[in-house]
Amino acid sequence: MAKAKKLPSGNWRVQVFAGYKKDEHGRYLLSPTTGKKIADHESITAPSKSEVEYLAAQYKVDRDASTTQTGFTVRQAMEQYVASRSNVLSPSTVQGYRKIIRNNLQSIMDIKIKKLTAQDVQNAVNSDAETLAAKTVINAHNFLSAVLCKYKPRMKLDTSLPARKKVIKRLPLPQKIFDAVHGTEIELPVLLAMWLSFTVSEIKGIRKSDISDGIITLNRVMVDSEHGTVVKDQMKEYERTRQHVVPPYIMELIDKRDGDCLVPFSRQKVYRLWMKAVRASGLPHITFHDLRHVNASVMHLLGVPDKYAMERGGWKTDATMKAVYQNVFSDERLEVDKKVDSYFENIIASHGISHAT
Repeated sequence: MAKAKKLPSGNWRVQVFAGYKKDEHGRYLLSPTTGKKIADHESITAPSKSEVEYLAAQYKVDRDASTTQTGFTVRQAMEQYVASRSNVLSPSTVQGYRKIIRNNLQSIMDIKIKKLTAQDVQNAVNSDAETLAAKTVINAHNFLSAVLCKYKPRMKLDTSLPARKKVIKRLPLPQKIFDAVHGTEIELPVLLAMWLSFTVSEIKGIRKSDISDGIITLNRVMVDSEHGTVVKDQMKEYERTRQHVVPPYIMELIDKRDGDCLVPFSRQKVYRLWMKAVRASGLPHITFHDLRHVNASVMHLLGVPDKYAMERGGWKTDATMKAVYQNVFSDERLEVDKKVDSYFENIIASHGISHAT
């Protein structure tokens, strides 16, 4: 690094190499005497020698990063970020990121990372917040923050984000939901979600061969991606790999299915059949995923301790909960399962349905 020199003003200056000069067409300028590329320098000044040397070193670090990374536009940086992690991110996460690249923060997408300012980011967020839900805006900003952490780590964002609105959904009683789906082809998926707290991706991934001695093991999901449906033999979260005792009524429905796959139709058909049942029965509008919320409400109603409720639902928790997970079928957990099963079995019994126990 060039040495710091003291100026007549009392300040200190360092001339830092900043690359080579180019013309307006991007071609290097050559010295008429030597024929070599003409070096360019950045002049850095500061009140003290130590400070100017620190700033010069920082400039060099930023410039080295700029040459290979921050020369990207925001769009290119996002695409590179996704490409570099495509083998470890879930297909649905990749799909979500690509959707953000296409639809969100469009006012900054073509700005070079090295020229991007915090105000540019704030302006883009303000623009999106006019038409998009707060959650959508926040998710896009979180993605951008991760990208900048990699490609412009010294940039600190202090963006004002829209506040999430608390939405209180009116969840129907489990009895009403069971009435709406009983005897239909959507009954099994609905009970797996409402009774055992499975997601659509988990339900789609279940095979009869995953059931042994009356216990079902969730270790596979089927998710939608930009390339179609993808089978993942690894759950998105550590806590999502879990086991459940299969209640007799659900086991009877499973036994009636042909083939190994419990739910052979598409995710879209699951949602379509569910919405058809909702409309036909006059239930308030809830999504299929809201059935997991119904399950959580039932466990709260029954006084199930949080640690077991989280265990059953596969919700992420702290290290203590991970330790509990190691002993999934403790006596306490089995009692919890019996309590929840008894609740739903009473609903089934109210229809005069008998089944093997």
